[in-house]
Formats: sequence, structure tokens, C-alpha cells
Amino acid sequence: MISNNETQEREECLLFPSEPDKCDAIIFIKRINASLSVISSLLLLFIIYIFKFYQKFSYRLIIYLTIAIFLDSVIYLLGHPQENSPICILEAFWLTYSDWNVLLWVASITVYLFFYTVKSTITDRFELLYVAVCFIAPLLPALLPLAKSGTYGPAGAWCWVTDTAWRMAVWFVPAIALLLGMLAAYAIILVRLRRDSLDGVGVGGGGGGGGGGGGGAGWDAGGVDGASSDLAASAASVHREQVYPLLAYPCVFLALEMLPLANRISNAVNPDQPSFPLFILSAVSAPIIGTVNFFLFYLNPVVRKKATLAALMMRLRANRQEGSVIREYHQDTNGA
Repeated sequence: MISNNETQEREECLLFPSEPDKCDAIIFIKRINASLSVISSLLLLFIIYIFKFYQKFSYRLIIYLTIAIFLDSVIYLLGHPQENSPICILEAFWLTYSDWNVLLWVASITVYLFFYTVKSTITDRFELLYVAVCFIAPLLPALLPLAKSGTYGPAGAWCWVTDTAWRMAVWFVPAIALLLGMLAAYAIILVRLRRDSLDGVGVGGGGGGGGGGGGGAGWDAGGVDGASSDLAASAASVHREQVYPLLAYPCVFLALEMLPLANRISNAVNPDQPSFPLFILSAVSAPIIGTVNFFLFYLNPVVRKKATLAALMMRLRANRQEGSVIREYHQDTNGA
């Protein structure tokens, strides 16, 4: 005989009604990975603030992406989706908004890299435009399904868009088009970086041959070669600081997005035959991006060299001392 608690648990598992343990496993994995992403995102933001990495635009792009990932990870902490529940509608709206938010920030990083490497144009003057587009534009696809009652609801292990036509309109068609555009831009960026790298090697090699000449001609060639080498070294340094730290983020996002995208397509094509392995893989892949991004950030040699534990302790002590001086100044001023 099935108890009331068991019956309630089976009713909560809308994805696998006869196997509630599968739902519990998906929710548990999703919450663990989402919790790790939330903590990792907060830690990443803390490190950027303490060590003032935010002074460079490339790191501010990472800040914006991390905020978007944080918002996306928080919603994965919710439990079993319930039909006709305000919480379910909120989860679906938030998930649609935050997924688009993350996607647009990854696209913005790709745009920044494309203009920087291919067009030799720095787009940091458009920072406010980046922020406005990436944080405001996702409201449109998130709000549109609210126009039709029942469009948001349980869609697998979480709440999302239930109608296939609406899914195509607010996610699949525009998101896949944007992903393909990002892949094309990313390929062009890598080709350009490879070509620049080969050109740099060619300059250095040419200088060696010029130095073999005689007298004044050899001296002039060496001078030109030295200037070219300095220019190449300067460009390489800029690439290390401005380009290479950002290259991995779009690549990793595209890799992690493949499984959730495949699961959503499978769920849209066969809504009555959910794939448990795909849902498990999605519960791992979708919420884990915050944790992966933290490791990508810390693998940056500039960050590793600067953000050591000893340096962190020094920064915290300096901030406390600065706060004490400010408080003493205000007390002295008020006393006077």
C-alpha cells in the first residue's frame, strides 16, 4: 500500500511519474552544481574586486558574464516543478531571461575579440551599450510567453516554455543562429591570431638574415629588426593581457551548451519520452558553468601571479587599516 507521502512524491515527479527516484537524482545533481557555481561566481567577483582587475575592460566583460551566470545558477536551486504554480512560472521566466543573458554576454565577448583581433578596433567605449543590450534585451523573449496562458510550465526537470512553437520562437531559432555566428567569428579570430603569430616569427627571422650583411647596412637592418621585434613583443603582451584570457570563455560555453541544447531538442521532439541520461548530463553541464569559469579565470597567468593567498591577506589587511583611518578621521572631524 502506497503512503500519502509516497503518493505526493510521485505527483511531484512530473518527468518520471512512476520513477520518482530519477527526479530526485536530477534535482540533487542540479542543486549541487548550481551551488558550486553560485559560490564560484561570488568568489570570482570578490577576487576581481580585491585585486582591482576591473580597471581593464576585458576583465569587466568577465564581471558582467559572471553576474549573468550567477543569476542563471540561482534559479537551478529550485526543486521539483509544479503545474499551475507561481513559482514554476517565475522559474521559467527567470531561466529564459538568464539563459539569454549569459548567451548575449558570451556573444559580446566574441564581438569584442573579433573587433580587437580582426578589425584592430577597441570597443570599450561601447561598454554602456554592451550592458544595456545584454541585460535588457533578454526581457523580450522572457516576457513574450506570458502573453499566452500556459506557455510557461513544467518542461522536464525544471519549468520552462512548454509549447514547441514558442520554444522555436523565443529560443531555438535565434539562439542556434547566434551560436553559429559565434562559431564563425571564433574561427576567423583563431585564424587571424595564428596568422599574426606566424608574421611575428617571420619578422624575427628576417632580422637574423639582415644582421649578416656588412657595415652600415647591417646596422640599419638590425635597427629596423629591433624596432619590429619590440612592436611584435608589445603586440604579444597585449594579446596575453587582453585577448587570450577571454578566448576560452566562448569556447567553454559552446561546449557546455551542447548537452542542454540536445536535451531541449529531444524533449521538444519527444515530450512523452524523456531521456534520463540526457537530463542527468544536462543537470551536470548547465549549472556548472560558473565553476568552470572560475577555474578558467584563475588559470590566467596574470591572475595566478597576482592573486596569491599571501597577496590576498595583504589586501584584506590594507583595506581594514584604510577603513580604520577613515573612521578615525570622521570621529576627529565630528569631535572638532
